[in-house]
Amino acid sequence: MRARRQLVFCFLAGLSLAGCIIQRPVNWPAVSNRRPETESVQALITESPASATINEEIDVPIIIYHHIKDDYNSNSEADKNYTVTVANFRAQLDYLVARGFTPILLSDIARYFAGDFKWPVKPIVITFDDGLISQYQNAWPMLKERGFKATFFIFTNPIGKNDNYFNWEQINELAEAGSEIGSHGHYHLFWDKITDQELRQEIIASKEIIEAKIGRPVIAAAYPFGQSNDQATQALKDAGYLVARDIVNGRSHQPAELFKLKAYFVTNDFSRFKTIVGD
Repeated sequence: MRARRQLVFCFLAGLSLAGCIIQRPVNWPAVSNRRPETESVQALITESPASATINEEIDVPIIIYHHIKDDYNSNSEADKNYTVTVANFRAQLDYLVARGFTPILLSDIARYFAGDFKWPVKPIVITFDDGLISQYQNAWPMLKERGFKATFFIFTNPIGKNDNYFNWEQINELAEAGSEIGSHGHYHLFWDKITDQELRQEIIASKEIIEAKIGRPVIAAAYPFGQSNDQATQALKDAGYLVARDIVNGRSHQPAELFKLKAYFVTNDFSRFKTIVGD
């Protein structure tokens, strides 16, 4: 167990990206290699009381949302798999409240295995992919009303430029309220099918852009399309991320799997939702 704790903390020592040279596309936002000074990664790891006992394996559902909107029947059959109606999302949150679930951040899993996060009785990790505006307009007010926090994975290219996605003011609001902003890349590319240079841009530059905009470290990532390989995972570790979420189904997690955390897509099927999260 000592070795596993050291494995998590060793990422902290390599968080400085000084010396990383990134060839950005034309019009790529200028960013700095400096870590934000407003909050350190060490503070993120140590701000909660340590657990008395650390389990070798934990059971927690990680769920993934995309669109939260009401035009469900107008979507194609494929798009319906990524859409939950506003009423159904509200019912899902109420189900979690009624059964005593406590939402935690994805990075809290790494903090737990490092011995610096007190594990709740019934945790759940709520994540959102892509930074779609319906998440802010429809999901965020309901999350905030219930005191829930979530991890939002954004890809940075459309932010503030496309009305179908968040803007930076909205993202800062989420972060300041206690939710987590993670990286989903810059262009949302297949990380297992791109060049090393493109991979660095997806993983490092997106992280730098978000950190420069919100003034907080970015230590969580989600693989676009759930596609990854050893090079992508190593690039995340080298860049200073502590956790990464996959889309392989499952709810048991071990310290050695922090960069392959299992999760479930949430659909508009409420019965399926209850099966995923449990009672």
